[in-house]
Amino acid sequence: MSRTASQRHYLTCGQMAAANSITEKALRFYQKKGLLEPEFVDEETGFRYYSILQSTTLDLITQLRTIGLSLDEIKEIEEAGSIGRLHEALLQQQQRLAEQRQALDLSERLVNDLLSDCDAYFDTPLYDQIIVERRGPRYRLEFPLPPLEEMAWHQEELSGSDLWEWVVRHVKQTIIERGWPLSLFHDVGYIAPRSALDEEDLWARCAFVEVDESYGDCFDEAVPFPEGLHLVMYVNHGFGTAGETLDQDRFQRLRDYAAAKNLELSADPYCESLCRFGRLFNQTSETISAYCLPVRKKVPLE
Repeated sequence: MSRTASQRHYLTCGQMAAANSITEKALRFYQKKGLLEPEFVDEETGFRYYSILQSTTLDLITQLRTIGLSLDEIKEIEEAGSIGRLHEALLQQQQRLAEQRQALDLSERLVNDLLSDCDAYFDTPLYDQIIVERRGPRYRLEFPLPPLEEMAWHQEELSGSDLWEWVVRHVKQTIIERGWPLSLFHDVGYIAPRSALDEEDLWARCAFVEVDESYGDCFDEAVPFPEGLHLVMYVNHGFGTAGETLDQDRFQRLRDYAAAKNLELSADPYCESLCRFGRLFNQTSETISAYCLPVRKKVPLE
């Protein structure tokens, strides 16, 4: 084919692709989608030719694809022929990316939490021994529980381990109902009010999950954990061989130790789960938990 002078500056499909570091297949695809038509098509041969100036359009397509816009969205922007429409689309994508970034941050946080669970299993803390720890600032979301007899799933023949698993389901359902990130559903613990420690059948009044600012708006409802001195007892089984609760005895051991050391409760005791992977893999150590008694030195009576 003999090209006219005005045609001599056109680029073939291969030349245009090479100049823009893309494939000829991509160029044909963009034409099929109506995003970039050849500037000149030879009627005799059907060969397609492009102007180097059309590279600007390819640059924009590549950039918009890189930030996550679909080809249909890009075509809509092109057809609108308005920078205002481009600006609007970019603002919308900025918001989507921010939401994706938050979701990725939460996923990374959950990965770290699960790794911590593995570490708790591998590190094997000293079980069934009372340890003195000083704890810093942490926060939790609380899930008040109705009396046991008001629970829809309550049955007299259920073991303590079964009852607790229903509590955990209640926490999960509440998180979903409130539209909170599901990654919050991790290592559910419970608070044992001081007023209930002497009851014959100690029952959780309030469950909790740990939370920090990375979880977004739900952090507004967070309350702080007690800080300072704690008596802590780590255990590698949550319940007895028949599924019975052992919490009463464990908290009593902590209270007896506190009394012997001239310490008194400074806040409600609590039990936090550190690792439940043992149950997943049918290990004897089905769960690792920490029974925590916030304490302070007794003030002498005057």
